[in-house]
Amino acid sequence: MDYSSSSDSSDDDLLKILENIDTVRDFHIRNDLFAEYSDDSEFREHFRFTKDTANHLAELINDDIQPITH
Repeated sequence: MDYSSSSDSSDDDLLKILENIDTVRDFHIRNDLFAEYSDDSEFREHFRFTKDTANHLAELINDDIQPITH
């Protein structure tokens, strides 16, 4: 049996559907909290860590929390 015409038709239908999809990417803007809380005591009140401790923890987990993008 020859399925090529049927396959071509379904491929065309799929392409039409895909062309009509609007892809909207929503990027989360991250604030620089180290700059936002310039005073170390204010930073510590908010996060319960000093800036040095937060930096050290971020360095430890950085590879695990990096987004995978291409």
